Amino acid sequence: MNIKKRKIIIGAVVIALSIAVFSNWDIINAIILGSERIGFYEISAMRTARTNNEANIILIRNNTEVQFPLPNGAAEFDNEIYQTRDGTTQFLVTTEAFRHYVDILLPQNGLTHDQLGALHIITNENMRVDIITSMFTRNFMKIVVYTVEP
Repeated sequence: MNIKKRKIIIGAVVIALSIAVFSNWDIINAIILGSERIGFYEISAMRTARTNNEANIILIRNNTEVQFPLPNGAAEFDNEIYQTRDGTTQFLVTTEAFRHYVDILLPQNGLTHDQLGALHIITNENMRVDIITSMFTRNFMKIVVYTVEP
């Protein structure tokens, strides 16, 4: 192999490694091995879920607005492919953020957590919120938030 071809191959390998190291490997992995159709909307939601900090949703209880905590980085996820029903809101979150949410954030906010399979029941003295989870890719999950009147 001549020197010019060797330099081209080495350069291609260096570029490929640079892309893998300096880009978000989870997103690249999701595009290649994802369990769902991955397009620009999904990639945008995944990037938002990775980069956002705290997230809240405003619930209306007895004509008053109540802030309800969500997993860190929760990105609203609703388009023509992933539609929600009335009374629900859908988010994309990382699996690590959801574990942190259940183990740390809920107890810090005075909320209790029960789980029945994919259903997570979150309550306090005057409110109940149901969250149904489903895996989107290996590192991301969809959560659907249902507000339940007490």
